[in-house]
Amino acid sequence: MAPTTALVPVEEYRALAVAPEQLKEIIAENVGALGASEFDLDRVSIPTGGGTAWSVPTIEGEELVKEIAGIIVMQRDARAYWERSLDESGGGTPPDCTSTDGLVGYGLPGGDCTTCELAKFGSKSGGRKGQACKQMKQLFMLRPDTLLPMVVNLPPTSVAPIRKYMLRLASDARPYYAVITRLTLEKVMNGGGVPYARAVPSVAGPVPDEQLPAIRSYMAALKPVLARTVAPAESEYEG
Repeated sequence: MAPTTALVPVEEYRALAVAPEQLKEIIAENVGALGASEFDLDRVSIPTGGGTAWSVPTIEGEELVKEIAGIIVMQRDARAYWERSLDESGGGTPPDCTSTDGLVGYGLPGGDCTTCELAKFGSKSGGRKGQACKQMKQLFMLRPDTLLPMVVNLPPTSVAPIRKYMLRLASDARPYYAVITRLTLEKVMNGGGVPYARAVPSVAGPVPDEQLPAIRSYMAALKPVLARTVAPAESEYEG
C-alpha cells in the first residue's frame, strides 16, 4: 500500500500550466466529437466492509492509498432511486429516477425531490431508517499529476461529513476550490454492528491567491467539456 504522500504545491499542478483552449483540444483529439462525460473520468468510490484505503486508478492499474489530496474543482449533489434492490438486479442497471442537482428528479416517479416520499427517511425497504432514493455527493478532485479531475463518489453515509466540511469553509470565507482538500477514511459501525467506511475531509493546505484566477479559468473550461451526463451505477453508491 502506498504511504501518505507529501503535499504538492499548487504551483506544480500540471493542469494549471495548460491553457484552457489547449485542454479542450487535447480532450477533443483523444475522445472525438461526442466529447466526454463525467462518467468517462477516473472514478473512486468508498470501499466496502469498512476498508480504510482508497483504490485509485492509474495508467499502470489500481493503487491503494491511505488518502487522496487535491483541489475540488466541481462538486455536485445527486440522487438516484432503483425500484429493485442491488441484490435483486445484480447491479449494472440504470436508476428508475435520477437527479443531477438533488432537487428535481427525472424518471419514475420524477418531480420535486424535496417533497418526494422516496426521499424521506424511513422509506427504505425493510423498514430501515434510510431513504429509498439515495442522496449522494460527487467531488471532482484535480490532483497534481493529472490534467483532468477524478470523480470521488460518496454514498449517503459520507454526505454529512462533506456537508459540514463545506460549511466550515464557507464560515471561513473560503470557497472549496481555494484549498487543497485531503480525504481519508475511517471505519465505523452502523446500528446493526456492520462495519462501513466513511470519508473524512480536511484542509491539507491553502491555494495561494495568485493561483485562484488559473483555477477559475480551469473550472470554466471544464464544465462545457463534461456537459454530457450519464446515469450512475448503483454499486458505486452502496451505503
